[in-house]
Amino acid sequence: MCAGIGALGIIALSFYQPRWLIAAAERGFPELLFRVHTDRPLVALTFDDGPDPAVTPRVLEILRRERVLATWFITGSAATEHPELVRSILSDGHQIANHMWDRTSAWTLSPREFATSVNATAGAAAGGDLRTVLRPASGWVRPSAASWARRNGYRIVIGSVYANDPLKPPSSYIGWAISRMSSPGDIVVLHVGAGRERTVNALPEIIARLRAKGLDPVRLSDLLAANPTSPRRTN
Repeated sequence: MCAGIGALGIIALSFYQPRWLIAAAERGFPELLFRVHTDRPLVALTFDDGPDPAVTPRVLEILRRERVLATWFITGSAATEHPELVRSILSDGHQIANHMWDRTSAWTLSPREFATSVNATAGAAAGGDLRTVLRPASGWVRPSAASWARRNGYRIVIGSVYANDPLKPPSSYIGWAISRMSSPGDIVVLHVGAGRERTVNALPEIIARLRAKGLDPVRLSDLLAANPTSPRRTN
C-alpha cells in the first residue's frame, strides 16, 4: 500500500514540480543548472529532441508569429538527418545546444559511451552552443559523466518546469501546468520530437499564459545573462 502511494507520488511529481522540490534538487546537485536566480521577469523556453520535419516547422512558425526566441536541445542523429532544419532554427535567431546523439538515457551509458554521444552531437551541426551547453538525454547523468562534461567545458542544464509532455497529457494541461509553475528565472522543458503534436498545440497557450503573468519567454543564453553565476545562489 505504502509503496503504491509512493509510486503515485513520484508520477505526480513528474507532471508538476513544487518549488520545494526544485530547491531540494539545487541543494543536492549544485553543479547542475535547474534555474537561474534573478528577479528579472524572464523564463527560458527550451525544446528537446528535434529537429523533426513534421514538428519543427510548426514550432518555428508559432515562435515567429509570437516574436519569441528559444533554445533547442537537438540530438545529433536528428541534426545529421535534417541539417536544413538546424539551419532554419539558427537563421531565426534561436540557440541550439547539445542533447546527445539520440534518446538513449544518459544514465545507462558508460563514461566512454556518454563522451562519444556528446562529441558526435557537437560535430553534427555548425553554430550554436553544441560544445558548451548540454542537457543529458532523459535529464539525468552519472556523476562520472557529469565530471567529464564539466572538465570539457559543458554547462549541464536540467530545467525547473516540466509537464511531462512526452507522456502526451492534454494540451490544455500542458499549457496550464507550465504557466502555473513558472516564475522569474525558471527553465521550461518541452519536447518537440516526432509525435509531439500536443506540445505544439499547447505552445501558443503557454506563451500567452506566461505573458499574462508578466513573464517574457527567452533563450537560455538570455536568461543566463541575467545572472551568469548560476547554478549557485548569489545571496
